[in-house]
Amino acid sequence: MKVIVNKRFRDKHTKELYQPGQVVELSDERVAEVNEALPGFIDVQREPPQGAAPPNAELPEATEQNKPAPKSSKGAKS
Repeated sequence: MKVIVNKRFRDKHTKELYQPGQVVELSDERVAEVNEALPGFIDVQREPPQGAAPPNAELPEATEQNKPAPKSSKGAKS
């Protein structure tokens, strides 16, 4: 199971140091152990729904169809 590290800690089994923001693969059993010993130090990473765009997917480029219409200059004095 993938988890996101919230607070720095060292895994007592592997001796690996985990940093905040790091995504780590842990067994379900190990996730339960860490959550019991260090509540709030990790969060389970939820998988996006099937067909959903990834969070950093590029947006489609602007085309003539989806560009905003130019503002009218009616009534403006010169």
